[in-house]
Amino acid sequence: MKKNINTYIRAGIGYTIGNIILKGINFITIPIFTRILSTADYGKYNSFIAYESILFIIIGLGIHTSIKNAKFDYEDRFNDYLTNCVYLVLISTAVSLLLINIFKPLFSKLFSLNRFELICLIICSASGAIMNIYTTKVSMELQYKKYLLISFFNSISNITISIFLIYLLSDNYLGRVLGTTISSFLTAAYIIYSLIIKHKANFEYDYIKYGVKISIPIIPHGISQIVLSQFDRVMIQRLINSSYAGIYSFTYNIAIIFQVIATSINSVWEPWFFEQMNKKNYNEIKRKASIYIEGISFIAAFIILAAPELMMILAPRNYWPGINIVAIIVLGTYFSSIYTLPAGVEYFHKKTNYIAIGTFSVAILNIILNSIYIPKYGYVAAAYTTLISYVLYFIFHMILSYKIMKFWLYDLKIIFIQIMYISIVTLLTTIYCNNFVFRLFFFIINLILCFLFVKFKLKLFKNSNK
Repeated sequence: MKKNINTYIRAGIGYTIGNIILKGINFITIPIFTRILSTADYGKYNSFIAYESILFIIIGLGIHTSIKNAKFDYEDRFNDYLTNCVYLVLISTAVSLLLINIFKPLFSKLFSLNRFELICLIICSASGAIMNIYTTKVSMELQYKKYLLISFFNSISNITISIFLIYLLSDNYLGRVLGTTISSFLTAAYIIYSLIIKHKANFEYDYIKYGVKISIPIIPHGISQIVLSQFDRVMIQRLINSSYAGIYSFTYNIAIIFQVIATSINSVWEPWFFEQMNKKNYNEIKRKASIYIEGISFIAAFIILAAPELMMILAPRNYWPGINIVAIIVLGTYFSSIYTLPAGVEYFHKKTNYIAIGTFSVAILNIILNSIYIPKYGYVAAAYTTLISYVLYFIFHMILSYKIMKFWLYDLKIIFIQIMYISIVTLLTTIYCNNFVFRLFFFIINLILCFLFVKFKLKLFKNSNK
């Protein structure tokens, strides 16, 4: 048991440190891209990425979501299953490329992209789906080194190729899109070699049937998640202009700092959670989940309080109007991260149809709210409508997890206290976004509370192992 816990701890530290370094590399380049791309080009590129995030789920049929269950159901044939997942994505990609070329006028009007950009979009989306299959596999196996290696390669190649092409081509936006497409394709090609050419598994319909049965209901859920996280910038571009979409998209980069840390921790939480659920260790899950949410709440508070200064460091003044909404955006990302706690119950019990209904409903609400309030109040409204949507998103999944389990798996009191704490920090940061001294004072208070929290939890952990 002690060896097992140490494995999870090492993996958790590895994921977190590696992803922070990886995101640090990306953040070093943000000032470069915000200076060589206009706010309009930055907005157009982020709209392209928003479309890619939606299509990667459709082209990949959400098949990566079945891997967590397949790890237990096909334990002895896990690699065969993964290879068949890649086969499915390749078939779907070929069909998508065919449809894009046959119905080019329709898709060009829908996405506001020309034929070449549409082809790049399909390649990017398919590559993302293949990468997700691989990263889900290595995460479930706690192989954080492989996870980080493939992520580092994709990130570094994306940055270097993009910068080279931006300076080479007269169209800076196209250079950025091409750089992303080429790097994604190269990464996916390596994964295809590793899982198909090297492994040489046969195509088996039973694997596809198993995966699709779990993943198909997840497609509306996955698309709805993207609508919640990214489609607001597309709507800002359409309803206002690309420049404001660029400012809003850049502001989201601050929230990504928290998202990277939360995702790294969740990469370790998920396999541990599935293992404990399989053993019905519900009390242990409840205890560890409380530590989980307390820890990421402190992390979110640090990022929220420091967010205005981070924005001023990372971008020139024409991006600074987003400072007024950055805390709200990070709070929305916080709710989108803690939703993974109740959602884990739904995934374990394969209740993916329920997940899809709830997330789809919230996404539709988000689109309606954006359609009403963005024209009235500008891009600022999108931050608040998205926050409201994420709060409802979290509440829905908490209720659904209770419906499945017939009891509250998580400590509601702890969750409520943490939500109130992070909400107060967000409110203070929004009000005093231009008052560095005031926020520094609360940053120090948060630091002291975090130190006491860590000290107390370590003491409990040592006592429990005596």
